[in-house]
Amino acid sequence: MDSSPDTLDLLRHYLEFHGFDVETCNLGRLRREGADVADAVVRARPDVIVFDIALPYDVNWEICSALQRDPRVDAPFVLTTTNSAAVERLTGARGAIEILGKPYDLEHIVEAVRTAVGHGDDARQAGDASLHDERRAAERRAGERRRIERRRNRSSD
Repeated sequence: MDSSPDTLDLLRHYLEFHGFDVETCNLGRLRREGADVADAVVRARPDVIVFDIALPYDVNWEICSALQRDPRVDAPFVLTTTNSAAVERLTGARGAIEILGKPYDLEHIVEAVRTAVGHGDDARQAGDASLHDERRAAERRAGERRRIERRRNRSSD
């Protein structure tokens, strides 16, 4: 979840390249449309939520916090922000896997998402680069299969 369409698009493409199935949500658009953010998250059934706490920090933190309290939302959070120190003071990092300051390294986002969904990079920790490369290739192939299936489903609607 982010308020910048460009950032959403970049993250979506990068995470999909690494094999993740991604749904994006623009908080500003949802709020303008009067949509319930929690309902949108519940419909998407995410394994992890990458949530940008942007200005105004307190408003966006309240949305994030409400999602964390909602019993229908059962996913860990990776938080991003332009002001890590302010957000850490505001949030206490409660319920977050990691708070990543912007600008962030896209690989760092991928690693945080992997950790959040329980797919920590065991290969890198064990120092086995070939297993690491095989895993990434398998993730890319699985992501491509999911994207093709989504396109088929959209075209048949």
